[in-house]
Amino acid sequence: MRILVATDFATNSQRAVRRAGILARADCKEMLLMHVVGGTGTGRVAMDLREAHRTLAEQIGVVPELAGAACEPLVIGGDPSLSILEAAEAWEVDLIVVGAPRGVRPGYGGTVRSLVRSSACPVLVVKQAASQRYANVLAPVTLSDSSARALRCMSSLKIAHGGRITIVHAFEALSKGRMHTVGISREHIESYVDGWRKWAEDEVDGFLKLYGFADRQWSRRVVEGSPRGVISHVAKQVLPDLLVLGLGLDQHQKTMTAARATAEA
Repeated sequence: MRILVATDFATNSQRAVRRAGILARADCKEMLLMHVVGGTGTGRVAMDLREAHRTLAEQIGVVPELAGAACEPLVIGGDPSLSILEAAEAWEVDLIVVGAPRGVRPGYGGTVRSLVRSSACPVLVVKQAASQRYANVLAPVTLSDSSARALRCMSSLKIAHGGRITIVHAFEALSKGRMHTVGISREHIESYVDGWRKWAEDEVDGFLKLYGFADRQWSRRVVEGSPRGVISHVAKQVLPDLLVLGLGLDQHQKTMTAARATAEA
């Protein structure tokens, strides 16, 4: 199992490095600590490359979470998102770890978004300081292949091994709004919504069984509302330290092509 952690040496990147170290040490994973210097071929870039090599070597020696981890430094020049994606492919990594965008750092937010949308392997975006393994996970599912892949990756990579995992699915009772406007009683509307909820619960159970997760001791919540609203609502209740989401492969292919075209233009 291999982890690539990309750092630009800012605070959230340091958190990503520490989180990757925790994951690597816990499950004997190899780790690639990577920094990308924008541009190529100039004296300034050459100087930045040497300085980045020195800084990475220092981090490997002093960051407590990296002690005992098989960690290799890598510094290259080029486009950050494309360079990280190409290194991940060449190194056959199982997980990319990056710090969450913060403030108005030019270009960094775009790099993280590009990685999330374009990477063929899972991307872990770290926002909070890390001191232990993830203990409380929220995993919204859309009953799709991409949601199944996200759950499978979470399990196979043991990102939340031993932690509490909550599956949440949002549903909408299609005719509820129209029933309100035509004066149908509240009791009938509630019964109608309950019927949709039971159908959605059966769909979630079938989804988990289909993809081999039926025997997992995961909490399950099926909540009426839009996906965005439901995720926000449930997150405020369970207070997760990790959110697991899936993206479709068709989106990955489109954004990967766009990233390469942009970098080569």
